[in-house]
Amino acid sequence: MTTAGTTAGRAPRLNEQVANELERRIAAGLLGPGTALSEISLADEFGISRAPVRGALHRLEQSGLVTRTGNRRSYVVATRPAGAAPLRLADAPAAGPARVSAMASWEGIYRDVSRKAVARAAFGSWRITETELAAHYGVSRTVAREVLGRLDHIGIIRKDSRSRWYLPALTPQRVGELYEMRRVLEPMALRKAAAAVPRSLLTSMRAELEDARERPELVPAEAFDRMERQLHVELLSFADHATLLETLQHYHALLVANAFLYESTSGPAGADPFIEEHLAVVCALDAGLVAQAAEALEQHLEVASGRVLRRIGSIVGTASLEPLSYLTPMGAEQAELAPMG
Repeated sequence: MTTAGTTAGRAPRLNEQVANELERRIAAGLLGPGTALSEISLADEFGISRAPVRGALHRLEQSGLVTRTGNRRSYVVATRPAGAAPLRLADAPAAGPARVSAMASWEGIYRDVSRKAVARAAFGSWRITETELAAHYGVSRTVAREVLGRLDHIGIIRKDSRSRWYLPALTPQRVGELYEMRRVLEPMALRKAAAAVPRSLLTSMRAELEDARERPELVPAEAFDRMERQLHVELLSFADHATLLETLQHYHALLVANAFLYESTSGPAGADPFIEEHLAVVCALDAGLVAQAAEALEQHLEVASGRVLRRIGSIVGTASLEPLSYLTPMGAEQAELAPMG
């Protein structure tokens, strides 16, 4: 059985690719009954917008593989009826890369642009040239403009008074302002999400965090990034408050920054302090102590800004980055970039 069939002669649409991949994971037992699936977290994982993810989940809902929760934007993997034929891996698409792709589309370059932008924001502010961005990646200006609009939406780049794009530096003031807004918004979102968060999600988060605490040397940098997004994106996505969730996305620049910083500055120094802080939030929420969980989240964000600034300082002191044609330093105070390697 394949829920997302394709017409011969064309590449599958994004929603079909996502539906195929999720069906494969369900058939393989990688997503068991009751596993939570949210539009926001899946869009983030696959590096695409929420619209095709919504379409994929609707397809799977129609085929009975997932069911909608009380939160209209969230689903769980359905329990197979007694006596139903088991799903067969042979019926599902073969395993492939976690990310889906669409030719000549903004999704294909968005992740690379966002990571490179954040890396350079550690060194100062930069002017962004749309035409050079398009030429660098071999895409149209329309695609380049879409990428820039997405980066603007999550707070990585801005427009100046003359409507020119620029990448603001990750200065102590900017990092502090971003964390201050998150300290206001995220605990509020957590309170609104608490009743709808599936127990299976809390159980899996707690198990992964406890493993990371006990064996930090086995945790790759990308796992730290995933745990950050589970708490700050996936968990909060169960809040049934569209305006609040939309506002929170404007402050996700720090999530992209953290992913780059973990990869660039991680070392065998033991478990990252955020592990215990995340555990405090998850354990309180699992025990039904919503106010305590929200307070623990606020405290976590209070101390996290200092860690980010220290990691940025480490990057500036040790890293070198290759010049990019679409980024021009703004001001003589910018650090000179040297070729890598």
